[in-house]
Amino acid sequence: VVLDYWRNATVVSNQNNYTIMVSKSAYTSVSRSVNITNNRFEAFIINFGSCGILDEENRVYSLPKSVNSSGTCFTITANNITIDGNGFSINHSKLNNGDGIFILRYNGTTIKNLIIREESSVFSSDGVQVTLSYNTTIVNNTIIVNRDLSDGISLDRSINTKIISNNITVFGPLGYGSNAIKLSSANFNTITNNTFYSLRTIGTDNHVVEFRSSSNNNILANNRIAISSAKSYGITLLSYSDYNTFINNAITTSGSSGYGIYFGISSSFNSLYNNTIMTSGDSSHGLYFQKASRYISSIIDKTNVYTNGSF
Repeated sequence: VVLDYWRNATVVSNQNNYTIMVSKSAYTSVSRSVNITNNRFEAFIINFGSCGILDEENRVYSLPKSVNSSGTCFTITANNITIDGNGFSINHSKLNNGDGIFILRYNGTTIKNLIIREESSVFSSDGVQVTLSYNTTIVNNTIIVNRDLSDGISLDRSINTKIISNNITVFGPLGYGSNAIKLSSANFNTITNNTFYSLRTIGTDNHVVEFRSSSNNNILANNRIAISSAKSYGITLLSYSDYNTFINNAITTSGSSGYGIYFGISSSFNSLYNNTIMTSGDSSHGLYFQKASRYISSIIDKTNVYTNGSF
């Protein structure tokens, strides 16, 4: 901390110029000039060129090149960290299962401008895994899921996550168990202006966005959601997932027996406004409510449904 000023009546001015050198082994050197005209906090940007643990609070980590990892690439172990990918790629899980970015019990993380690609020959490797964390922001990323039982973004018991303007594509050779977005006991999260595709051509029971285990009070708005395999689901709500709001989403399923939005047992008090749902496959459903889903308590307003099956 540098404190150097003079005061004359109501005027406060800085008196001297300083050069501050900061270095840490294994990180690329970076320099910047800052004109300090008032009291302010200046976050230093750290250029990093390999996967590892990010452990410095209130730091911006800037990726200068694409990086590869045999398992998990980046593990967050401090609060208020920003990862700026600058359009470069994280190629994770090349040999073992692991996540592109893993966050457990740390808050205020921002992940932006990355391409996150799953390379694994094994299962269960998420693009971004957020567990027991608050106030995470995931913005302007491209996430590619190539294996089964993997998710683009997984929110587990996390609150107030903002997922904005991302493009997530899900593949998978066996065609089961992967989602673009999965929420498990995750509440008060906002998912807006994203594009989610599931491009599997085989397998059944595939979900693009899945709510499970009492995921409540979340907002999905202005998203484009599409899936092509048979018996597939654009959005699924399971296990007492209540009080969620869906606004201005475009949902398309093209395989047979598809479901635009599926309300499972005991998911209630959800609201739909101005959505467009198209299910073109045989025996498909635009909106489907299981008998015990208490659908009477849900609000459906100005939602257009086009289907070859039933409403």
